[in-house]
Amino acid sequence: MRARLLVALVVVAALGAEAPPVLGQVVAGQPVALGDVTLSAGTFSGDIDKIRTLDVGPRQFEPWVHMAIVDVTAGYYWTDHLKTEIEAAWTTDGEISGSGVVVLPNGQSGWVYDTSRYTASQFGVGQLWQFGRNATFHPWIGAGVDVVRVEHELDRPAQFIYVSGQPALSIPVAQSLLSARTTRVLPFASAGFKAYFNERGFVRSDLKLRVRDGMEQVVWKIGVGVDF
Repeated sequence: MRARLLVALVVVAALGAEAPPVLGQVVAGQPVALGDVTLSAGTFSGDIDKIRTLDVGPRQFEPWVHMAIVDVTAGYYWTDHLKTEIEAAWTTDGEISGSGVVVLPNGQSGWVYDTSRYTASQFGVGQLWQFGRNATFHPWIGAGVDVVRVEHELDRPAQFIYVSGQPALSIPVAQSLLSARTTRVLPFASAGFKAYFNERGFVRSDLKLRVRDGMEQVVWKIGVGVDF
């Protein structure tokens, strides 16, 4: 009987040694998750003075433009705390109405009304540090670099302008449509949290600040993702 029991224990031990670890089990020397993918949506806000690409002289307008954004992020865990991420995002159109100065051939000037439309796309790489070891809820901080492409379209409808200093004189201005693109490399700082609703699925929220010559862009997003 003892011999049979000893043989049975040896067989069970051998099978247990060959069996793969169950889902969620911590493997020595490896992070809890190898990586994750997140799909998010949110808002993109940009300082007009920093992102406009058309120089059309003195203008009056709202200082910031706001657009909706859709974002896909993929991350790779080096440790349970350190992660490298790549990110791609696209925005909807954002519109700002304003007015600008037009200088006429005779040297006189007047104000015209127009609408600026902005759209942006971005690709970035960042390093994140998460607090906690993939706890159910844990915050994180990060930093990195984004390549941001902004398209600016200026639409001036046909209108009459009133010449400065001569209230009785109005001159027709033809409709014009101008567009330009610019690409900039911007460093960023970010922070957020990750909250799991099951073993692999989670909700994630991000706040990203892009700062170069002062605060240039602010991105906030929230989304869902999965570990793998």
